[in-house]
Amino acid sequence: MLYGTLPPISAAGALTLLSVTKTLTPLSVTKTLTPISVTKTLTPLFATGTLTPLSMTDTLTLVSMTETLTPLSMTDTLTLVSVTETLTLVSVTETLTLVSMTETLTLVSMTETLTLVSMTETLTLVSVTETLTLVSVTETLTLVSMTETLTLVSVTETLTLVSMTETLTLVSMTDTLTLVSVTETLTLVSMTETLTLVSVTETLTLVSVTETLTLVSVTETLTLVSMTETLTLVSVTETLTLVSMTETLTLVSMTETLTLVSMTDTLTLVSVTETLTLVSMTETLTLVSMTETLTLVSMTETLTLVSMTETLTLVSMTETLTLVSMTETLTLVSVTETLTLVSVTETLTLVSMTETLTLVSMTETLTLVSMTETLTLVSVTETLTLVSMTETLTLVSMTETLTLVSMTETLTPLSMTETLTPVSMTETLTLVSMTDGNAHTVVCDGTSHSAVPSTH
Repeated sequence: MLYGTLPPISAAGALTLLSVTKTLTPLSVTKTLTPISVTKTLTPLFATGTLTPLSMTDTLTLVSMTETLTPLSMTDTLTLVSVTETLTLVSVTETLTLVSMTETLTLVSMTETLTLVSMTETLTLVSVTETLTLVSVTETLTLVSMTETLTLVSVTETLTLVSMTETLTLVSMTDTLTLVSVTETLTLVSMTETLTLVSVTETLTLVSVTETLTLVSVTETLTLVSMTETLTLVSVTETLTLVSMTETLTLVSMTETLTLVSMTDTLTLVSVTETLTLVSMTETLTLVSMTETLTLVSMTETLTLVSMTETLTLVSMTETLTLVSMTETLTLVSVTETLTLVSVTETLTLVSMTETLTLVSMTETLTLVSMTETLTLVSVTETLTLVSMTETLTLVSMTETLTLVSMTETLTPLSMTETLTPVSMTETLTLVSMTDGNAHTVVCDGTSHSAVPSTH
């Protein structure tokens, strides 16, 4: 197309249209997915004092539900971030996905059944009947409060959840990359040079933590979902709740119009026919690689972390309450009307695989935090309540050695090797220049025009 208006040509003549040669080079992607090599070294939960062994009566596992529900796609109404009706945080209906794998690529190479937090039917992640909140601490106890440095999924030095070390941008072209054969500098989401997914300057972390990435970006002594005094995971006594904005903002619940990367009919964001993967890390990115000292659930003295006797299970609630579903207006980070972070009207979804992909499901039987036989995460016999400890007991305070979910070194879930360029067209689009019969050549680009008399 020509942008701009041609100046009037003085003499009459026949304008001949110069041929435009658009030569889009195909996307060459080398998919060398390294398998997820996890060395499971589960050390038994040992306490210095009177820790009772993990003896459970039943077989409830913390995060293993019965059927096949994948964590990021709820079938009917339950959504992780409580969208009004049909929107789920990471469930897409059919075709376009932000990280759309065409055939076999899965985010962390899952095969069949394991889902991160799969519920059966009516079970919601942290549903309390009426007044009980999963992590409502009265004064000092926090459900997952680490004393000093422990973070639930904190990698000591280099691990960022989806953080590229320096220049990695999710869909950022460096200089001349154009999404679909734009003249020179068009980028998909108009990144100039160093666009990162969540606008991190250098060390991108998933939730933009300043220095030492923790899951929910606490400044120094991050506790997963417990702030120092009043913050509780989903139940704040007065005002602050981790995942409850006051009224209107929802993270991934868009209502009407604006979509960040929503194509209407045919455009797919970065869906290459065969080999392109949107999130290809160059060298060192590991999705969840713990290095040394992460301990998920290690108790010190008298707390029996996982010895339950009868009823309480962390993630099986009775009927209706969902973790982040507020009754009427509260949503996780819901924007009221127009802004949608990554919500496409019809087909686009952020990270939803069509059929088999589950976020972090290992090959066959692995459940995220499910002990093989009798362990349930947090059920105490009689007096211990899940989240109201009286004074000093912290439910998940790690001390030294136990690593519940520690991958040793080599796991790199999403490390593509080197050469992937997400959508790189070359540059050979020529302008449309017209000539008339009186040997004038009119060249029109997107901004200006000029009439240059040609030589006879």
